[in-house]
Amino acid sequence: MRALKKRLHIISLFLILSFLFLPAASILMIHHITVSETIVGMDAGFLGTSSSAFAIRKESITMREAAAVAAACGKNIAVYQDYKGPEQVRAIYFSGTYANIPMMEGRFFQESDFTTGNRCAVIGKNRRGEIIRREGKAYIELQGVPFEVLGVMGPEEETAFDSTVLINGLAEPS
Repeated sequence: MRALKKRLHIISLFLILSFLFLPAASILMIHHITVSETIVGMDAGFLGTSSSAFAIRKESITMREAAAVAAACGKNIAVYQDYKGPEQVRAIYFSGTYANIPMMEGRFFQESDFTTGNRCAVIGKNRRGEIIRREGKAYIELQGVPFEVLGVMGPEEETAFDSTVLINGLAEPS
């Protein structure tokens, strides 16, 4: 009888722990999937919950001109330009809301950051070693031009953005 009660207590404890563990594990899995989908979508050019992608093949339009068109279109518009070369640099501009980017340190861009000449950046976690500290602020140099680092993006897992530098599209490097 005593052995039966002990087994019943062990089984009850196991069931209680199982019911506590399953919701927590489910929440963590859903969070991981959401973050992964956000990063994969950004890499493919999707900038939010609904987006349309347009490719401009002419070199005659600058990022500033594309941002001006986006600003004239209203809220929740984003444009970006990938720079060719050895460094993974993407100039971005957005108005309104943008994708929810996981951050390891600091913050992501705010709409108020997008002013002409405001050289600021958000870097991938693999670029942290390139940070230069000056007067209590963090900077990264791109083509010899310093950009203030607002934050370091990325979840703990490896992503396509780990070595990317996102810069204010209105302060593109020369």
